[in-house]
Amino acid sequence: LEVTHYGFKFSFGEANWVIMKRFSAFDRLDNQLNATFGLPPAGLPPKKLFGLDNPEVIQSRHSVLSVYLKDCISRPVLVLSPELQEFIEMPTEVRARVKTGGV
Repeated sequence: LEVTHYGFKFSFGEANWVIMKRFSAFDRLDNQLNATFGLPPAGLPPKKLFGLDNPEVIQSRHSVLSVYLKDCISRPVLVLSPELQEFIEMPTEVRARVKTGGV
């Protein structure tokens, strides 16, 4: 069974990094953020059982997941949360700068 990993690039100041995540990881993050903060970010694409190997479906999902991440990062309460920082694999030096409001 093949699975799709979605890649995203991040940059903050001089730091640049890339993450690769499965849709199921986004679903878990969304559940955690909703349970902890009650602030649902922009919605996730619907779960699908079929057609996940279709390049158009993959690209469409990637676009929606990108909007989701941008929405999460734009919210201070979420970008400061350990849940989101761990999910996006935010480097330690970036976490320290985000915490103090530095760029």
